[in-house]
Amino acid sequence: MQKKHMILELPAQKADLDRIISDDQHDVRHVSFSSTAAEGAIRHFVLVVWHDEEYGDHQF
Repeated sequence: MQKKHMILELPAQKADLDRIISDDQHDVRHVSFSSTAAEGAIRHFVLVVWHDEEYGDHQF
């Protein structure tokens, strides 16, 4: 297995988060949410850590 991680901005990258979590080849180990105020707007992020049963250079 290969350990992978990704930081995504929500809600813009929600589809990518859904794809990571729903993939049967991924063993999701950790999900952490964070928000920050920047330039007068609140931005939301998620960190996802998973073990991937496939080896290769695919993004997800």
